[in-house]
Formats: sequence, structure tokens, C-alpha cells
Amino acid sequence: MSRRHSPPAISRDSLVCHSPGIDSAPIDDELVMISQRADAYYGLDPIGRHIWELLRAPIRVRDLCELLKQRYDVSAARCESDVLEFLDELYRVGLIGADAVD
Repeated sequence: MSRRHSPPAISRDSLVCHSPGIDSAPIDDELVMISQRADAYYGLDPIGRHIWELLRAPIRVRDLCELLKQRYDVSAARCESDVLEFLDELYRVGLIGADAVD
């Protein structure tokens, strides 16, 4: 009997980036993405789009949060919480890959 393991949670030390096979197109300030593997599409608001653009190359979550805090008026705790929640969702649906770091 095979056992399902839940993926490691993304942390501030995780290295994250786009998964292969995701097509995207801007529509006004938003971004629409199509996952051929999941046969689904997703839409991102302007902040989500900005985060997606920052994920073109692998980046540590803590560094991503630093870049976002420089651009948006947000506390460190709120930024990290919101970004981790957003990245967990992207990871769950296969839009990003992550390497957990202990």
C-alpha cells in the first residue's frame, strides 16, 4: 500500500521558482497563466503578477519578501505571512517548484 506524503511546507529559507510548462500572458495589470500539465488556468492580480515575475529565476523566500517590502507599504510579518500563503497555493497546484532548506 502506497503512502501519501504531504510536501514540505515552504519556509522563508525555501528556494522557489516557476515550474516548467506554464504559459502566461498579461491582460491589463493582471496575468493569466495556463498549466498544460494540470489542464487549468489561473489569474493573478497586479501584486501576484509582480511576485510571479520575480520568480523567473530561483529566489529565496526571505529575499523575495525583502524586495516586496521595498516596493509595497507592508510590515515584515504581514508580507512574509501573505507571501508564504500565496507560494504554498502556487506550489500546491504545481505552478512553482520549491527546495526546502532546513
